This record gives sequence, C-alpha cells and structure tokens, in this order.
Amino acid sequence: MRTKTIFALVTVSLLAMLLLSGSAEGAVTGNVNKIFGIWDNFLPEPLDEPAVAALITFLIWLGIAVLITFIVIPFILPFIIKSNKEERAYMMKRIRKFLFALIMLYGMTVCVSAAGWKEASDAINIIMDIVLILIGAMIAWRMVAAMLNVAERRGTGRDMSVMPLVLMLSKIVIGMISAGAILAVMGIDLMIILTGAGVIGLAISFGAQSTLAHFFSGITLLATRPFRSGDLVRLDGGADVLRVISVGFMSTKFKNWSNSEIFTIPNQKVASSTIINMTGMSPSYGISVLVRVPYGTDIDLAKNIALDAISEHPRIVKDGSEDMPKARLDELSESSLTIRISGYVDDIDDRGSVAGEIRENIYRKYNENGLAIAVPAIDVRLRTDGPC
Repeated sequence: MRTKTIFALVTVSLLAMLLLSGSAEGAVTGNVNKIFGIWDNFLPEPLDEPAVAALITFLIWLGIAVLITFIVIPFILPFIIKSNKEERAYMMKRIRKFLFALIMLYGMTVCVSAAGWKEASDAINIIMDIVLILIGAMIAWRMVAAMLNVAERRGTGRDMSVMPLVLMLSKIVIGMISAGAILAVMGIDLMIILTGAGVIGLAISFGAQSTLAHFFSGITLLATRPFRSGDLVRLDGGADVLRVISVGFMSTKFKNWSNSEIFTIPNQKVASSTIINMTGMSPSYGISVLVRVPYGTDIDLAKNIALDAISEHPRIVKDGSEDMPKARLDELSESSLTIRISGYVDDIDDRGSVAGEIRENIYRKYNENGLAIAVPAIDVRLRTDGPC
C-alpha cells in the first residue's frame, strides 16, 4: 500500500484520540458530576446527580464512536483508496470494531470519574489504560497486516521476499511499545526493566552467538535482497549453480540446478559468501559455443556460417535488449583454429539445450559448405636407422 495511505490511516486514528482527549484531565483528576469531564451538570433536580452526568457522558462518547467509525472513516477512505472498493471494504472491516471499542473504553474512564466512584476510579483507570493499550496494539497490527495483504495482492511481478521481515519487525516494535506502555501504567520503573534486560541480553548473546549470527544474517539478506526466490546463484565463485527456494531467518534453502538436490545453508555462511546472481535483472543469459577448424580453413567463411547458425535460433535474443550474437577467432592452438560464437539465450534455464542445438546447426552448415571440424592430430615418426 502507498505511503500516503499508511500515513492517512494513522493520522485518522491519532486525530480521533486527540478529539477524545479533551476530557482526559477530568478522567485523571476525578471531576465528579461533570458532563464529558468538562461541563458542570446543569440539569435540574433530580437529574443533577453524578450518575446522570455519567450516563450523558456515556451517550456522548457513544455518538462520537459511531460518528468516527461509521461516518468519518468511510468518508475519508475513498480519498485514500480511490480505485478499489474491495480494498476499502477490507480495511474498514479490519479496523472498525477495534476503533469503536477503543473510543468507548477511553470514554468509560471519563464516565467513571463523572459518576464519582473515587474508590474504584484509580483501579478502573489502570485497567482501562491497559485495555486501551492492548486494543491500540491490535488496531496497529491489523492495520499493518491489512496493508501488507493489499501490497501482496498488488505485488504481481514484484519482489515480495521482504514481507516476512516487515511482519516480524512490526510484531517486535508493536509488542515492545505495548509492553513498555503497560509497565509504565502499572507504575513499574522501566529503567530497572531495561537494565535487567540488558544484562540478560548480554548473557544470551554470549551463549547463543551462532544462533544470533544466523538470525541477523537472515535479516541482512531479507533487507539487502542480493537474490530473490527463483534466482540462480553461485556462492563463493563455485561451479555449482543453485536455485533459491526460500530465505528464512536462520537458513536459506537452495536447489541444485542440475540434479534437484536440496541445500539448506546457514544464513551466516550465505551472507559472508561472494554471491554471484546469474539471473540478475533479466532471465536472459550469455552463452558461448567453441568450434575448432583446421589450419587452412577460410576463417571469414567459418565465422559467418557459425554466426548464421546462432542467429537463426529462435531462443537467441536479437531485439537489442542484450548484445547481438558475435563470432571471433578465439585461439590459435597447435593443431586448429578456435572460433568462439557468443549470444544471449532468452531463459537461463534453457542455456544448455540451446547451446547444444546451436552446435548441431553449426555442424550441419559446415558439412553443407564443405568445411571441416578439426580433430586432434598426433604426429608419429618411426625411426628405422637403429634400435629404439
């Protein structure tokens, strides 16, 4: 989902809380018999009682909750998500009931204060604050999950491998903020908790260095994305070609391109390797075919025939997106001339079969034009002038 959508939804929730916070002081100080925590109860007897003020306050908050969740939010969403009614309905379903509960529970703290329940006011406020924090965390998580779900549905042709990282970090951030807020509401000194957590974390880090190294290496791979699922890679310049299956937080799974073996490699080893992404930005891949002809061959004719053979193949890229097929004299060996024909095949998976078909075509064309393929020659001389 676009950044402005995220910003707008968060802003709406914050504005709603700011609107409701006008009575926060009354909820804290315990303003008895004040409507909405602000105005003195102006009703005549017998309606001038704190219970009536609390009831009126409750009805006001109910109206505000209905107004925001059933009128304001549906009015704003079409400006945020303009083209897709299904996405608007999905977002509304995800946040409406939780936002409604959040507003009403916040308002209940004001109602308790207006009713004059002094004995229960502090305890109820603490409980309400904890519930509000939990509901706020659920709203935040539902918004994140909804936005990621929409992004994934829109993500056809895009790299979605970073989604697990975003989900995990979102859970950690929302959980840590919520836990800290609950502890603060309960009057627990967060500095003591943080100090103890630091000591425990230090001990854990020493005892689980390898595990933590794999975990953070997994985060690095998901964040930097040197490859994505389906890419063909080589690690540390090795000859084995591996296809990426999935990137986890502790290890990465690869499939051997040639014989379908599954490799599970710890992320620390993968992240510290030199990664050669053969797929890169395009599925096309460069191939080279070597042809050896004997000395005395018309080299221009041999190169042109070989170039025609590779250019005629339908899987060779000739639209200008990659280098055009080329032929050159590559080596002058002891018994032959080596011609290198190069080009780009449109799919790396078929590079072997395409190269084989090109060799067959070159062989046929050479036979048709009377050109020979060089074979290894050994010059053997026998001595007849004496014993061996």
